[in-house]
Amino acid sequence: MRLLLVLSLLALPTLAEARGLPLGRIEDLHFVSATSLTTAQGAPLALCHRSLRYHLLLLGIWRQSLGYSLATDACDSRQHTPIADAEAQRLRDQYVTAQHIPVPARFSATALATGFGWWPIILILGLAIWRKQRRDRPAP
Repeated sequence: MRLLLVLSLLALPTLAEARGLPLGRIEDLHFVSATSLTTAQGAPLALCHRSLRYHLLLLGIWRQSLGYSLATDACDSRQHTPIADAEAQRLRDQYVTAQHIPVPARFSATALATGFGWWPIILILGLAIWRKQRRDRPAP
């Protein structure tokens, strides 16, 4: 059952695009850790987690990890440099970044839930409508 759920969620963006549904993508940078690295101009670099959010009619449906990047302005910059997992591990091992960062990059439960709070609201409304229709239905 879990395998079927995981496979269907992985296929969702592809299926939506194939059916011509208004599926959008937004790439985000999330601050993970400060580093001791700087740019050539002396601006401090931060370790950021890159993600790709899929949304249908502006409602988030899926989030995908794209790994780590280095960026200025505490990851508020649109310019970033993607780094491989081996490089992230090297930065962590050499104490350039915080020691608690996971390699490879993965989401915390809080980060996964961010932007998807509308799901419980829709579920509650759907159940309320279903119960009302069931209760108002005349007896056979």
